[in-house]
Amino acid sequence: MKQILILILLVCSLAAQAQKPLSATLTNPKNLTLQVPKNPKIPPLNLPCKMANGLDRPFACEFRFDRLDFIGNDGKLLGSVVPKKVTLTLPFGKAKKTPPAGQDGPITYAVKGYFTRINKATFPVNKGYLIQSCPGPQCFDAQFTDISTLVTGLQIPATVGKQTMVPFDLTFAYRKGKEDELVVGVYLQNDVTTNSIKPKPGTVVAMHDKAEASTLLAPIVKKP
Repeated sequence: MKQILILILLVCSLAAQAQKPLSATLTNPKNLTLQVPKNPKIPPLNLPCKMANGLDRPFACEFRFDRLDFIGNDGKLLGSVVPKKVTLTLPFGKAKKTPPAGQDGPITYAVKGYFTRINKATFPVNKGYLIQSCPGPQCFDAQFTDISTLVTGLQIPATVGKQTMVPFDLTFAYRKGKEDELVVGVYLQNDVTTNSIKPKPGTVVAMHDKAEASTLLAPIVKKP
């Protein structure tokens, strides 16, 4: 009987010693820390732009149009065109250049265009970016439409998310009594990408489809 009691005590002692490491592991677990970078790099969304026909553009647009600021001949801001507000009333006497008094003709305003890069360039530019304008809500290739080149050889940083301001002169037709009928398109283009978008046989390419960013505006010029 004495030997049985000694054996039971020995088994209980061994069992208690075997449980200690398990108890320590459960009550004192190691701290695990998930390391997250403070400024994680999020790749840009390389989303396709929509062409005039509603289909995806073959190359992602490089820029987003932000606004056009019209500057008077006194250096003061006359007003701005933004994506949701394209109509702008401009004073005739604040233009940089005007047609002769009482006559119709070209009128010029100083403009500052703001564009934000949203994607890297599909093709590196050759001579640089260019800004063009043309009359009407739908402009096509230069051989079919009266297109004016406003800026050439423009170098724009490749940093995605960076906004760029480009100053230029914008000229359009002034017609007294028909000021509210005018529509003008402004187009920022990559000089390589724009020539890489080819029309299908028997068709033409809209300037909107070739541009990296564009806007239509409806300036209304008023005499005092």
